[in-house]
Amino acid sequence: VLIALNPVQGLDVRTTSLLWAQLRRIADRGSGVLIFTTDLDEALSQADRCGVIHDGRVSPLLPVNRAAKRAYGSMMVDGW
Repeated sequence: VLIALNPVQGLDVRTTSLLWAQLRRIADRGSGVLIFTTDLDEALSQADRCGVIHDGRVSPLLPVNRAAKRAYGSMMVDGW
């Protein structure tokens, strides 16, 4: 399992793209990749499943659906 916190923060566009591609290859080979990020757009564009940590509680991990961006944002602010 690979765990990363804000893995592309501060990187240039090219390096960001290369890193996301590498993380995807790792996941595609069957390894777990757990990313923690405060960037909702980043999470929704890269993840297969997404959850929210709010007040120390973890929401259920749900398949990513870009249409659910507002719902994820609400969970980040108000919980679930």
